[in-house]
Amino acid sequence: MGLGLAAISIACAAIASGPLYALLAGLGIPLALPAAIAVALGLAAFATHRAGTSIDGFVRNHRALAALWVVLTLAGGVELVRVAHFMVDAKATSYSAPPSDEFYTTHNCLTAYYRAATLTDQPNLYDVDTYIGRGDEPTPLIGPFTTDPFEYAPPFIVLPRAALAVTSDFMTWRAIWFFVEVALLIAALLALAHLVGGREGGIVALLSPAVVVAIPTLLTAQIGNYQLAVYALAAIALVARERGRSAVAGALLAFLAVTKLFPGLLIVYLVGRRDWRAVWAFVITAVVLCGVALAMFGLAPYRAFLTYQLPRMADGSAFPWLNGFLPAIAVNHSVFGIVIKLHAIGVPGMSFHVAGIVAWVYTLVILLMAYHAGRRATTNRLHTAVVWLALLQLAALRSPFTPDVYAVLGPLWLASLLAVHARTLGRVLLLHGWLALNACILFVGVGSDMGDHLRLVLASAGQLVGFAITLIAYFTPHRSPGRPQ
Repeated sequence: MGLGLAAISIACAAIASGPLYALLAGLGIPLALPAAIAVALGLAAFATHRAGTSIDGFVRNHRALAALWVVLTLAGGVELVRVAHFMVDAKATSYSAPPSDEFYTTHNCLTAYYRAATLTDQPNLYDVDTYIGRGDEPTPLIGPFTTDPFEYAPPFIVLPRAALAVTSDFMTWRAIWFFVEVALLIAALLALAHLVGGREGGIVALLSPAVVVAIPTLLTAQIGNYQLAVYALAAIALVARERGRSAVAGALLAFLAVTKLFPGLLIVYLVGRRDWRAVWAFVITAVVLCGVALAMFGLAPYRAFLTYQLPRMADGSAFPWLNGFLPAIAVNHSVFGIVIKLHAIGVPGMSFHVAGIVAWVYTLVILLMAYHAGRRATTNRLHTAVVWLALLQLAALRSPFTPDVYAVLGPLWLASLLAVHARTLGRVLLLHGWLALNACILFVGVGSDMGDHLRLVLASAGQLVGFAITLIAYFTPHRSPGRPQ
């Protein structure tokens, strides 16, 4: 192994060490960090050896760029290990991605999934008071973390119930779930790069660390939100479909749709492509998954979801912090949230009712966009991936509340894919967009020490950048003939 190949291998190992450390520590393996580094070095050496010729070519032809890539990837890997240590030891708050932000050191979305798994025998699984306390009662804690209300459809609860059958130790859940989400993202990035193939695929692979170690990615993994796994699994579904495994793609999308709802938009894209095998796999899998949840938990969760939770999500009342709490209003990137922001700054006529109407009009628009994208689909796999992720991102903005920390996951990933064919100016703009999205999350969070109106302006600027990247991705033409399907 040459010096350049060895340096790239070590940088890749640095990225892999963080999630492996969380996994081994969560499983109670002694000396988890050294063991994780050893395993990561072995995996990275094997992977770089398999791709040795193309990597050697990159190093020889772009020595300065290769050196910069190694340095930045190593730095990102160190940061990932640092956050992984916080996942292993919740008391080590100085290892949080933003250690100065108390919100991110005491908030964990996994608490909602954990709590919901213990409440399936309740008449109303979605009763918010069960999660955050009634009246003046303090919000219940799970370990050092405040409990989040549960928002997802009943089939989602099958996952935490299965985990609860293995262990009820929330801290073990937290560490292993961190590994699962980051590992899924890395797998999705590499699978997408391999799918694209050739020079384009090589660039996609080289830009992958910029997605993995971005501040929004680290924070989404740190708070344990399911959104990161959703994006990764949706990308894997695309890879499966482009590899001729439409039934697998449809089944994966069904799993995402019945647990998180918004990825269901992608089935409209597949209808546009006349991929009926994927569509039927989607329908059958969705029915089976809903039936499994029904058999496990009965009708009560479905009744509560349909009659209590969905109406509250539609009118925004499921998210009470949007009613006058300006920090939460500021960091909401959803289309519904745009109207609430206008209301917050005193624009006449802006109300939750109007926000609901706007959200439904937006729903119709993105449904048409998804179908149209399917009808105009090309055989260029990079272009297909860009459009697929753009649609997923547009769907994610349909929720009444899409917090900035994971609302920008799509634009960050799209920026790396758009950079493949961008010219010098375009790459500079995409780099600035990437930096802006990271900066907005790092400095404009709910818990940051910033005036509310300044936060509103800066958070809205970040929202605009993310939306612009997404629309550019959707409307960008493909530039190369691509591969036959």
